[in-house]
Amino acid sequence: MNQHRAIRQAVMVCLKSQGSGKGVVTWFDGRPGFLDVSDLPAVAVYLSDAQCTGDYLDGNNWSATLHIEVFLKATQPDGALDDQVENVVLPAMDTAGTLNGLLESIIPQGYDYQRDDQAMTWGSADVTYLLRYDM
Repeated sequence: MNQHRAIRQAVMVCLKSQGSGKGVVTWFDGRPGFLDVSDLPAVAVYLSDAQCTGDYLDGNNWSATLHIEVFLKATQPDGALDDQVENVVLPAMDTAGTLNGLLESIIPQGYDYQRDDQAMTWGSADVTYLLRYDM
């Protein structure tokens, strides 16, 4: 299995074991291009800015930004997004360690809110982590 796919899958397993989404949750392995109201609530796990760091002459060390984006209906306030992040995402990632040895390190990076400006379907909270790993 490709390293990037393995990382995303391990993160989703970790989130699901924390009880993400009591009830039906749509899971996305990658950032969805389109979300329909029937897809909500949803969680997307994806990587961005993946690049070789060149830190080691004899290795293939990489860094990337891990995104765990929680999507709820646009009618939900930011507080509902905060609840999902604080009660599911953060506790799951606190116990994730190096995701069964897939990562060299995982460092919390940021937290951002977004709203669907076109269809007004969803609001999201995007939690990001800086990853370092070998390919």
